[in-house]
Amino acid sequence: MPLSLSGDPEAFHAALIGHRDALQAHRMGPCGHPAPVAHPLLDSLVERVHRGDPLPDAFEIAPYEIVDDTPHTAEQQQALDVLRETLAG
Repeated sequence: MPLSLSGDPEAFHAALIGHRDALQAHRMGPCGHPAPVAHPLLDSLVERVHRGDPLPDAFEIAPYEIVDDTPHTAEQQQALDVLRETLAG
């Protein structure tokens, strides 16, 4: 996952943990309450894992890696800008 999409890695990981914990609390809570909602990126990284009867399902964070996609030079940034303009049409 690109750094430009996730933002600060520590804040992103904290948000993931918070969403996982909120889903787990909702699962163990009383019926009739809506499930927690998060950004689709966070939601896609929190997986519901079946643990077998009689144990309840668990919520786990899928493995992910944040890659620094920050341009290193002005030429790279210019190339990215031109590419974005071309793709946007």
